[in-house]
Amino acid sequence: MNNEKKKNSKTKVKNKRTTPLINLCIFTLPGCNVTEKEIKQQVDLATKIWKIQFVITSITMLKDFSVRTNDTSFRTKQSKNIKRLFNERKYLFPNPNSISIFYTSARHLSNNTTGRSFSSLMTKSRFNHIILTKSSLENTLAHELGHILFYSHRKLQGKNPDANSYRTHSLDSKNIMFGTATTRKWKTTSLQRTKALESTLIKYM
Repeated sequence: MNNEKKKNSKTKVKNKRTTPLINLCIFTLPGCNVTEKEIKQQVDLATKIWKIQFVITSITMLKDFSVRTNDTSFRTKQSKNIKRLFNERKYLFPNPNSISIFYTSARHLSNNTTGRSFSSLMTKSRFNHIILTKSSLENTLAHELGHILFYSHRKLQGKNPDANSYRTHSLDSKNIMFGTATTRKWKTTSLQRTKALESTLIKYM
């Protein structure tokens, strides 16, 4: 019995050490109207979808910052407001190993986008950021994290790995990487999850 217990104990320790994880640095802006409970629910959903443990390391309120509705920041081009956010994150938390998540009061970004990711490849820095709007859904964070995972892959460069895809998005309306915001998308394929685990951002505990 004692030997069995020791064996089970060793197995549990091994499993814990091989759990993939990514740290998240959360920022809330005035008027974002999101609660800490809702943030945790979105992070838990992302963990369930990607089979990666997303860990909230901090939640910080940024009082003097804002993002305008219809902000046109995209890829390598960022507005002054977005650049200020990114610079503030670097100042407050200079370690680039966590992904920045900004909850804003913007109703949406340009092209009615509910959220947008800015990978280190786009920003030409070591940092990865996600902007979320008031119109973002519970699964929007998981979708944007998918973009960061694939942009931080050494070979994908942001492309969705499945055959049923167009560039960075899935063509399956129930897949989390489908391009249109909908509550119906939550699935991932085994190939997507495998490639996500190859992200350079993944750590293990």
